Amino acid sequence: MYIDPPYNTDAGPIAYKNGYRSSSWTSMINDRVSVAANLLKASTGIICATIDDYQQRELHFVLEGVFGKDNEAGTVCIRSNPSGRPVPSGFAQSHEYAIFFKRNPTSKIGLLPRSDAQKARYKERDEDGAYMWELFRKRGSNSERRDRPSLYYPIYFDGKILRVPQMTWDGERRVWDIKERPRDGELEFYPIDQNGVERTWRWKPEAITETPSNFQAKEKDGTWTLYYKFRPNEDGVLPLTVWSDAKYSATEHGTGALKKLFKEYNVFSYPKSIFAVEDCIHISGMSHVRGTCLDFFAGSGTTGHAVVNLNRKDEGNRRFFLMEMGGYFGQVTLPRIQKAIYSSIWSDGVPSPGDGVSAIIKYLRLET
Repeated sequence: MYIDPPYNTDAGPIAYKNGYRSSSWTSMINDRVSVAANLLKASTGIICATIDDYQQRELHFVLEGVFGKDNEAGTVCIRSNPSGRPVPSGFAQSHEYAIFFKRNPTSKIGLLPRSDAQKARYKERDEDGAYMWELFRKRGSNSERRDRPSLYYPIYFDGKILRVPQMTWDGERRVWDIKERPRDGELEFYPIDQNGVERTWRWKPEAITETPSNFQAKEKDGTWTLYYKFRPNEDGVLPLTVWSDAKYSATEHGTGALKKLFKEYNVFSYPKSIFAVEDCIHISGMSHVRGTCLDFFAGSGTTGHAVVNLNRKDEGNRRFFLMEMGGYFGQVTLPRIQKAIYSSIWSDGVPSPGDGVSAIIKYLRLET
């Protein structure tokens, strides 16, 4: 479930009651989210709601009240306006928030696809796939010997092969008893950093004993360093809590994307970056090729467009449900989805054919 609720501000009045400010806006959001929560899949459902600073607190309050504090997955800060928008406080606001809540504790935030730049880091390959050489000594938090004493042990190197000596663990003293010394010509390494701090290796001794070819020692300027083969997770990478890539710019990939789809100027105000929405729904469950997404504040239709794009990438069969009460539904929301299905490349309302996807759209108009 992905929603981008209308903001209740003087700069952008919404097509809802606007007189009572936060109270009526919060009531409106609470009513809709409370009903929608029952539509999320009980075991894996996730809702993502985006908002700026103006009513971030109120939206978070509503989501926490509906789903519970323990089901908060996290908040991502997205740089949606790199050049910044001046605000009365004197800052140039360049970000918005994506707030994620889980239907219940079993729901999980997914991984993001690895970028081309990230893939390019893994330049070497062997029979097990791509890898890069990474420092075997652990760094950062929880990396000192006192944190994991069983990962502090010697490694011997004869110029070709790394090996761990025979040793036994002393549980009372919490140290390894070394049973053999280095052989003639062997070097001895401990995970001690350049400042003399005793740290730890990343893995247990068995890792080196069982697969010594996954490790190597390199010398530079008289200093030896141990490395191991770090392999990328084929499923992707953990999403960060700050998204600052240029592709998240709403000006370029939101407003700019609509300019390419429609000949008319400024058909919709403040559309989201298509890439920001793609990534938000991808980690919320739409990585599954048969996922289903609901957006009950559809706006210009970015969520539906994002689902179409995901299907185009992997020939998936994802579905989406969009709801919108604005008069622009027939002029922007619906035709945008139709155009997105027909082609991924448009310029001044003219498509470049060749990559259309098969899809059926059904739409209903409710009258009151």
